[in-house]
Amino acid sequence: MRCFVGIELPSQIRKEVKRIQEELREVELDAKWVEFENLHITLKFLGEVGEGKLSKIKEVISNLSFLFKPFTVGISKIGAFPKVIRPRVLWIGVEPFDNLIKIIEYLEEEFSKLGFPREKRELHPHITLARVRSLKNTSRLKEKVESSKLEKKQWQIDSVILFKSILTPRGPIYEEIFKRSLTP
Repeated sequence: MRCFVGIELPSQIRKEVKRIQEELREVELDAKWVEFENLHITLKFLGEVGEGKLSKIKEVISNLSFLFKPFTVGISKIGAFPKVIRPRVLWIGVEPFDNLIKIIEYLEEEFSKLGFPREKRELHPHITLARVRSLKNTSRLKEKVESSKLEKKQWQIDSVILFKSILTPRGPIYEEIFKRSLTP
């Protein structure tokens, strides 16, 4: 099964992200927009996982509850990878991201011991808005990103989830497999 470790977003954050998506859709990009129910922060993409590794993966995630207390983050800015003028992924950043980076680094280290490859890209916690398929209308995107006013809402991260990603012709469906609360 295809899996990733992530953080679920509360409804008030999802609503703000959805509002920004709707503003950016006006540019009419050739993009696949993330569905409302699928909005999240990915901490570690694992890919295909055999049933035999699930208990070890759950153990790694469980250890987070002893290492991290709940913490507050907020949505910060709209951006794109690699950059807004040639986007492949549109996102909303999350700050402060120091605790998220520490969790990601812990997961990278522990999952590498289980044979999962380390992420080679720079760590940049974010909420994916869309995956851009072509450069159609991207010249108008920079202006739209700069004019969009993001309401900088905050929330408390108090749990980490192992998700199963089921790929369908209509897009992925994310199913919670395991959830671990961070200990206050």
